[in-house]
Amino acid sequence: GSGYLRLSQWDDEPGAGALQGRYDVLDDIVSTTSQAFLGSTIGCARCHDHKADPFDAEHYYQFMAFFHGLTDMSTGGTLVDVSSPEEAAVADEAQREKDAELAALQAERRAIVDALQARTSTAGTVRGPLERLRYRFYRDTWAVLPDFEMFRPEDMGELEAGFVDLARRTRDNAIGFVFEGLLRVPRDGEYEFRARADDGARVSLDRSSVLEIDGLGDEPRSADARRTLQAGAVPMRVEWFNARGAPTLELDWRRVEDARWRYATAAPGGAPAAWTSATFDDSAWSVGEGGFGAPGTPGADVRTEWHEAEIWLRRTFDWDAASGGDPCVVLHHDEDVEVYVNGVLALERDGFASEYATYELSSEGRAALRAGENLLAVHCRQTGGGQYVDVAIVPRAATMDGRTLRDVALGRAPLSAAQPAATEEELTRLVEARGDALLGEGTLERYRALSERIRRTRERPVPRAMAFAARERGGEVPPLAIHVRGNANLLGEPVEPAVPAFLGDFARPVPQALPDGSSSGRRAALARWITAPENPLTARVMVNRVWQHHFGRGIVPSTNDFGELGDRPSNLPLLDWLAHEFVARGWSVKALHRLILSSETWRQSAAGRPEALVVDPENDCLWRMSPRRMSAEEVRDGMLAVAGMLRLERGGPSVFGRMPKAALATSSTPGSVWGESPEAQQNRRTLYIKVKRSLLTPLLVAHDMPDVDSSCPARFTTILPTQALQLLNGDFPHEVAQRFADRLEAELPGPDAQAGRGSGATGDLLAGRVRRGLELALARPVADAEVSDYAAFLTALAADEALTPRRALELFCLTVLNLNEFVFVD
Repeated sequence: GSGYLRLSQWDDEPGAGALQGRYDVLDDIVSTTSQAFLGSTIGCARCHDHKADPFDAEHYYQFMAFFHGLTDMSTGGTLVDVSSPEEAAVADEAQREKDAELAALQAERRAIVDALQARTSTAGTVRGPLERLRYRFYRDTWAVLPDFEMFRPEDMGELEAGFVDLARRTRDNAIGFVFEGLLRVPRDGEYEFRARADDGARVSLDRSSVLEIDGLGDEPRSADARRTLQAGAVPMRVEWFNARGAPTLELDWRRVEDARWRYATAAPGGAPAAWTSATFDDSAWSVGEGGFGAPGTPGADVRTEWHEAEIWLRRTFDWDAASGGDPCVVLHHDEDVEVYVNGVLALERDGFASEYATYELSSEGRAALRAGENLLAVHCRQTGGGQYVDVAIVPRAATMDGRTLRDVALGRAPLSAAQPAATEEELTRLVEARGDALLGEGTLERYRALSERIRRTRERPVPRAMAFAARERGGEVPPLAIHVRGNANLLGEPVEPAVPAFLGDFARPVPQALPDGSSSGRRAALARWITAPENPLTARVMVNRVWQHHFGRGIVPSTNDFGELGDRPSNLPLLDWLAHEFVARGWSVKALHRLILSSETWRQSAAGRPEALVVDPENDCLWRMSPRRMSAEEVRDGMLAVAGMLRLERGGPSVFGRMPKAALATSSTPGSVWGESPEAQQNRRTLYIKVKRSLLTPLLVAHDMPDVDSSCPARFTTILPTQALQLLNGDFPHEVAQRFADRLEAELPGPDAQAGRGSGATGDLLAGRVRRGLELALARPVADAEVSDYAAFLTALAADEALTPRRALELFCLTVLNLNEFVFVD
């Protein structure tokens, strides 16, 4: 009813919020491209017509259409191999060798795991608890659980493994299943059922709904319910649908009584070990569900609260020797714990754990385990902090079928098919526990050696020339429409790629798709139009930026905005002439630099003239050089250079510079938020310092580093107290001052230099070091009077403050780094 045309944006269209976020990214591209190359603020027309320039919403979305086929940055594909054919051939061969070596190592390590799993697991031989299980598969879109009897299934069949399984689906989205069978109930009792699904699921027993999850969900949701059942077979039905996203259906169940314990918090009577035997009378003990402890204990799932110093637990469990496989203990304890099987100590551990883990039974405990019913007795102590204990003895296969160890300990058995859990950590734990015992001495050592070789091989880089680049999904670009008021979910008239006609009457960009279908050619067409010699803006914007680089201010001061809201050019004929020369000289930036730097304008002195100051106090006509403070990068690089610390090698990845502890403390993860590069790498040019938006280097921020969130056409120089505080009190300037002092002592050693650092310096030696330090920092000859003043000050400072000559020299170096003449260029 809105009257707006609604177009499908993508085959895998995201939700409303994600869709808006996608166009926020494209908005950045539109705004940056138009400002950087055209000096135009087209981006202002996203939500409404431009307030001053003749750009309207149609112009904005026509310009966006050139970029509409780009792959989302969040989905990868932004790093592109730009190697030459020769470089690519070398890298490909190195990659093949690495892959082959890694595959061989992994196969050798996998053979150990496979052999061990064959000895300890019955995976693949255990049937699920559902009999005569059949499925019906549907393809349709629903928002809530439907009456599946109203629809025709696309496929149907049997699931002989006895588990509900989604593997028979033919796609992931807009699908549904109905599973029907008989659930084998082993014993009378209360059973708990649990489901996890996205989007909807319903579990019914004997035509009565047990639990339900309904409606569309952004994330999988869980539900549980309990029913009292009698031993035998009960009809079970599971209904499920998935509208979009990853299909999820997980079902499990457990007999609640199997997780109930008899427990006491006072020492049992009788002989010390009597409470561990099957004949002990525990009828007076309390009854509670497994998971005893204090809420809040790390990794705990407290079902029964326990706050006393000790607890004694007893319950029976069944062991099927024929199908159970290798037994192990699933345990979470806080603190000391003893586990007994049929009165025999099977496991003893001191201290505490913060999560569930698997442990080995002692040989005596294994021997005591028998087919049928067994007694499990546990004693746990705690002295402070958290407290918790939960124990189960299970087949090792149960710990590797995809369930969490917590669910295994609680007795949850799967009703749905799951992939075996085989993470590297789990496999390593299995080899450490049983490798040598079952496969022979040295198995664990060989497994660890292979794991280390695999790690080194994975981390071994294959050098390739990579570039961060935008890429298209392919030649077919989804349609784009105007977003009414900038809302990506409210669409207006469709648009095609075009540029505003008033920007020039030369040929419009015409996209030509590549023959292989990999690109629509839209961006290439736009690039040809932007760089056409007839384009009235591109050359002028570029020469204006180069002019700003050399003079601190462009001929048009608003370098990103040549429109009505921007500044007027101070010398329009000069801008036009430079743009003409730039194009005439083949768009050569080097030639443009040479042209400007060889001019008399650039070679003007910084000295002032009274008559000129009266006529042009802002120096708009550039009758003198405007003094300027060095940029943030220049300040840091200059400090490292005068101390002899600056590393000038080019290329390579970003480096983590020195980050003050106070800055790290502002992060929620101060120990991991910032990396640590070798000291030599930390001294590379500031260009290579990693920029993390949420954690910026304070020294650079204080000296007006550019905004990291948006295009920065020009830096605004500020004079703030924090700059002096950073340079005078920061850890980094003090470290540089110490290294600066090292350099001066090394270049002008004293007669007692062999005595090492800390030796004194007086008279001519001190004056020589002062002179050398000032020359290095200020890059000019130093007057004798300056040297005398500094030397006298240092001598007095050392005497008045009881400083060593070395410390006085360090403070001199720090003072030099704080001089106006060091951080200002005039």
